[in-house]
Amino acid sequence: MDANSKHKSCHSQKTDTRGRILANFLSSHGLLTMNEKDGPSYLGPTGESWIDVTAISIGVAHKILNWRVSEETTLSDHNLILFSLRTRKDITQLNRTPGLHTRKYATQAGNWYSFKQGALKHRRNWEDHINKAQTKEEPDNAITTIWGNREDICHTSFPTFLPKAKYVPWLTPKLSTLRKRVNALKRRVKRTKNQALRESYNKQYKDIKNQYKMEILEAKLDSWKAFCTEHANSSPWKIYKMSRAGFARNPVPSTLTLPDGRTTTSAKETAYALLQNFFPDDSPSRDGAQHKNIRNQVADTKPPDT
Repeated sequence: MDANSKHKSCHSQKTDTRGRILANFLSSHGLLTMNEKDGPSYLGPTGESWIDVTAISIGVAHKILNWRVSEETTLSDHNLILFSLRTRKDITQLNRTPGLHTRKYATQAGNWYSFKQGALKHRRNWEDHINKAQTKEEPDNAITTIWGNREDICHTSFPTFLPKAKYVPWLTPKLSTLRKRVNALKRRVKRTKNQALRESYNKQYKDIKNQYKMEILEAKLDSWKAFCTEHANSSPWKIYKMSRAGFARNPVPSTLTLPDGRTTTSAKETAYALLQNFFPDDSPSRDGAQHKNIRNQVADTKPPDT
């Protein structure tokens, strides 16, 4: 969250009044901060600071891994904060290199019966490898054998998983090159210790970042114009479908619970209940003193001659 407060527990260089209030609030509600000393989370015209706080409850603190401030450029003065959330499934799996695709097979379209039969075929051999291990190298060799057999079983039971790259229609090669330059300058500003060079690099970074923002807006606008022009001539309904895709149509209720606890049993009865609720009959028996006075005044008034 953007706390707009400074406290040494979040690795700020000083503590202000808002920071003390925030620290007391987090402490009284049993919350912890996961911030690490990994660079400022805010870098703007007024300088840099550590005002973005990641607050969590004590019960999930052990599930947060690899908290860090990303060096990736954003269109905001606030830097991206990244972290990994460990799930129960992750505990039973081997740790692998972060950021790489670890899914190798499309298990949804696989033959699970073949996988089960293959595992049962090697089960006795796996158990013997583990139970008869006597040196510290033998368990490692057993694991290597098991993983090799598992790889062969998966290869015969499941098709290879091919992740689809996310397509961004407005991301041009020019923008990709410009983004790399912005990220490189941002890292240079962050790592430069000389104050004079830091100010010079910071000015270059701000200039190229503003250029990057304008290029993105222009590229998005041009991409949308090209899309509308192309599909308006060939298939105008595609634009209509995309425009209405974000608006989910809520189903009309077929039954209602009436004030006396009964439930309507037909569409006609439901419509009548809605009509009576929002547009009830104008019955004089329900009039208050003011309404009776208005009704009498209207009754005594003669209609105008036309």
